[in-house]
Amino acid sequence: MDEGSPTCFSCGEGRLSITSTVIDIPHFGEVDLIAISCPKCGYRSTDVIPAKAGPPACHKVVIDRPEALWARVVRSSSSTVTIPELGVRIDPGIASEGYITNAEGILERVKGILKIMIKDFYNSTLEDDGDRISRALELLDKIEACKAGRTSLTLTISDPEGNSAIIGDGLDIEAIPL
Repeated sequence: MDEGSPTCFSCGEGRLSITSTVIDIPHFGEVDLIAISCPKCGYRSTDVIPAKAGPPACHKVVIDRPEALWARVVRSSSSTVTIPELGVRIDPGIASEGYITNAEGILERVKGILKIMIKDFYNSTLEDDGDRISRALELLDKIEACKAGRTSLTLTISDPEGNSAIIGDGLDIEAIPL
């Protein structure tokens, strides 16, 4: 354990491990991937910090064919991700993390949350949870239909700090200034 490392703000006992890796993302530029973790309690946090901040912007891509699932998504901790057809809105918050993934990775994250919600609904005693389970299952079906190319979904990422983007060769990605 490095005595020079800061104490974990989650458990107050472990020493935080902090790593920084600079990578070059084609059509976006250099970014610094920051990862913080505590081996004692498992706390972790990540962020993506571009070498050059851009103007506030919104990027949008329609996932209408399997190739669009490979659109690269660079999300900073200050951005909002939406998928209107699913009613999904992921807002930045105090525990918000930046990451680099692709459109399919975003859909997989949403699927994971939906599965947790379904499990919670099954364990609940509220009367309307049957309707909530049905709705969550419908959303899972929409995600799978999109991945198979049978329906389309719109993925947007809005960042007031200009540190996020959707990138993909051969895809119609719209960049909208905020």
